[in-house]
Amino acid sequence: MRRLSPEPGCQNNMLWRYELSETIPIEAFVTTLAERGWENQSKPNMPLFMLAHRGGEHRLIVVKATRRIQLRLFYLTPREERVALSQTLGETFDAISEELATRDPA
Repeated sequence: MRRLSPEPGCQNNMLWRYELSETIPIEAFVTTLAERGWENQSKPNMPLFMLAHRGGEHRLIVVKATRRIQLRLFYLTPREERVALSQTLGETFDAISEELATRDPA
């Protein structure tokens, strides 16, 4: 299953949508990302999580209520590298998703 796809209407391959399985808790996904080097920049009581990668270059926005996950590539990422980079990050998200899906809930 392809979970990462370009956002509709994005002409420059800067915005990507990730589909997280309904069985995986958003909080567990965010916590695991933070353990793997993503900086959690979320503010308390906000309706979303904000994470930054590589010193704040790339961002991941996770809306708690709708489970919408958007990858926003850094604007200076060379155009010819954007698709490959997003796919690499998407594979990381897939690996985390698979890990969380097989984790014992106890």
